[in-house]
Amino acid sequence: MNSSRFFGGILCALIACMLTGCGKGTAPSESADEPQSNQATEGSGTQTAEKPTKYHYVIEVEAAKNLSGSMTIADDPDVGGGKFVHVPARDKNAEPTGRLEFTLDLPVQREAYFWFRTLWKSECNNSVFLQVPGRPRIEVGEDGNYKRWHWVRVPGTVLLEEGSQKIVIAEREDDVGIDQIVVTTNKRFVPVEIEE
Repeated sequence: MNSSRFFGGILCALIACMLTGCGKGTAPSESADEPQSNQATEGSGTQTAEKPTKYHYVIEVEAAKNLSGSMTIADDPDVGGGKFVHVPARDKNAEPTGRLEFTLDLPVQREAYFWFRTLWKSECNNSVFLQVPGRPRIEVGEDGNYKRWHWVRVPGTVLLEEGSQKIVIAEREDDVGIDQIVVTTNKRFVPVEIEE
């Protein structure tokens, strides 16, 4: 008799367990509407690594591709890698022809900050142009630091698309030098010396 009650109790417990799921799945106290941890891509059922949302590039300008026109590479022990891009003085009536370009492979579309390490001769020799795809060219410089290497930030931010982006630096004024360019999503970053 005791044996029948025992097995009857087990049978009832098994049926109850089958109906309630025996603790599998989400606990009753957790709502399906609550945010869950990012373990899998939505609807795919597979786990994927998250794409980077930030980047920070340091470009040695003398290593740029397609250096052309009046731009040349010069030596200086006070610059990164010992070399920089120089736009020599030109005749008053000569057109600016200097141009260089480099390509960045960007992991995500973001607003970026540009910094240029430059050497200006005077108030008439203190700027270059920055050109990125699909944007008007931007004047870089026109600050009052002359005859010493210093960092100049491009005003505001520049929207850069995801993927391969060709960046062009073009001559605006002559007798200027460009050592490094930093492209970063870090708005708090401020370069001081040569960047590594």
